[in-house]
Amino acid sequence: MMIVNEAGDFGSTLATARTIKLSASNDVYVIYGTVGGSGADEDHILVDSSLVANACAMAITHVAPDFGASFRVSLVDNEYARATKNLLYSTPGTHFQSDLRTSWESLSWTPSNALDEIVVHAPAGTQREAYMLLIGDAAKVQSMYQGLLANVTVNDASGTMTIVGTPGDDSFSGMAANSAINGGAGIDSVLLPGNWSAQSIKKIANGYSESSATGTKTLSSVERLLFDDKKIALDVSADGNTGKALMFIGAVAFGLRSDKAASGVVQGVFDAGSSLLDVCDLALDCGLIRSLAGSDSNEDLARLAYQNVVGSVPDVAAVDMLVSFMDGRTASYSQAAFIAEIAGLELNQAHIGLVGLAATGVEFI
Repeated sequence: MMIVNEAGDFGSTLATARTIKLSASNDVYVIYGTVGGSGADEDHILVDSSLVANACAMAITHVAPDFGASFRVSLVDNEYARATKNLLYSTPGTHFQSDLRTSWESLSWTPSNALDEIVVHAPAGTQREAYMLLIGDAAKVQSMYQGLLANVTVNDASGTMTIVGTPGDDSFSGMAANSAINGGAGIDSVLLPGNWSAQSIKKIANGYSESSATGTKTLSSVERLLFDDKKIALDVSADGNTGKALMFIGAVAFGLRSDKAASGVVQGVFDAGSSLLDVCDLALDCGLIRSLAGSDSNEDLARLAYQNVVGSVPDVAAVDMLVSFMDGRTASYSQAAFIAEIAGLELNQAHIGLVGLAATGVEFI
């Protein structure tokens, strides 16, 4: 997982610094920020590396070209003992990235039970420019940083940021006010400060736009928006996990289509990697379909599906026609495959209003 944060989210002094907790998972923190300018400037990040099995690593670059010889990054060990500060970059002229943006420099340190403080510093009088910092398990940072050379761009002059996610699940927060985010594969989330009602979400050609008083973000291949007061799913299509969850609910329990908790539970099963057929199998195995239909019979399952998708009680002929898809006369679907087929029907998608829901996203808990 790539977790993107703006350095301003952490703090400009030790007293205001926020802590990030590393783990032995795939999490890598990607922190971007700007330092330098008219006054001395620092960004402070506290790192808890006690759970990381291997040595931690830090790789850094500035995104804009030619930072200047005074920029430095420091690692302060032993719970902020600044007297023992080790400078990552101490030789003038060797600590900034070339205009070709092809090299990174890194620092590794041994995990401990103490918090480590990372300081990004530029003294007064230097040009104010952007940098990027990766923090995580050493091997995972090394495997990720090459792709990020091309995948994250910060334009400090215009205040815009463009991010392309990794093939896994990514979490983005603290982006520039005006940003373009392509989450890529996986279940990708964007954390947006403020309440849902204060922001506007619109469906656009290649995804969604999110606008607030501070700026506009364009989002593609982003599945979740996390506001202060609500969580919104955007993958509300026939091939999206939330869309498939709603289609399943529409086929077997239409009355729960607006239930945020039900949607969230089923969505979570799809997020874990289950297919629509898997979910239908699970619903049968756990007795959910029996409790909804009244029995395990094909006839009662047919009645359940018809009532949910059509919205009325079926007659004998309609039930017999649906049963024929399970008893070999028309087809030989298993009950799970039958439910999956019914869930995927355009009639079911229209009944639950999938297209309309995709326009704004769906709240879940």
